[in-house]
Amino acid sequence: MIRINVQLTVKEENRSLLLEHLETLAVNSQLEKGCYAYDIYECTNADEKLLIFETWESEAALKAHQQTAHFKSISPKLRELAELKVETFTY
Repeated sequence: MIRINVQLTVKEENRSLLLEHLETLAVNSQLEKGCYAYDIYECTNADEKLLIFETWESEAALKAHQQTAHFKSISPKLRELAELKVETFTY
């Protein structure tokens, strides 16, 4: 199983658009085979902080996700709108 934690730091003027992209990415990702969880969290005491917690069945499922149209189109937009810190854990 693979867990990916993404910490996003976004400027106020980009937050609304970022959330729209994240919602689209989450909805589509949750439909993929091998996606156990794709959750987005907003920090209650720092509006500029958001988190994505992804859980994938296997490396193959994650690689398939990274080749989908929704990932390929939205991922670059996230990097334009926010600073990202990505941590990956295999267990």
